[in-house]
Amino acid sequence: MIRSWLVAFVDDPRSPRRWWDVFTRPGFRHVQAWGWDADAGVWVVYSVFTDSTMVDALPPGDLADAMIGGICAVSSAVLRFEPPAQPERGRMPRLGFWCVPAAAHLLGIRTGALVPHQLYRDLLRRGATPAYEGCLGGIIERTEDRPGGRGSQST
Repeated sequence: MIRSWLVAFVDDPRSPRRWWDVFTRPGFRHVQAWGWDADAGVWVVYSVFTDSTMVDALPPGDLADAMIGGICAVSSAVLRFEPPAQPERGRMPRLGFWCVPAAAHLLGIRTGALVPHQLYRDLLRRGATPAYEGCLGGIIERTEDRPGGRGSQST
């Protein structure tokens, strides 16, 4: 079970710009999450794209370090969020299936956020905390953020 998710707000310069980017802020074009599953001993990485959904279970090691490091390298912010024990009551609005409602659904929260920056602000209001220092390519990982990893390292 994943008790704490790391939620990355991404703006990968290699990604093609889309028409809907006019609604997003630089640094907040996409959101994805990963968390440590202590029972299974793996990192679970989750991301919804326009044409696919990625769910990876990665044991600690070079592949996990490379994937998580790659996410961090293009993230403007990474928040630690501990979801409620039970998903919030009521229906979760899903007008579509893109990264923001998918991440909110994964985290078990009801939100009106439609774009990543709105979800970022909503998570902060719900008690999420910054998980990494620095930004875009210069994020420094804190040891406590990698329970199955190799400790503190620069990504």
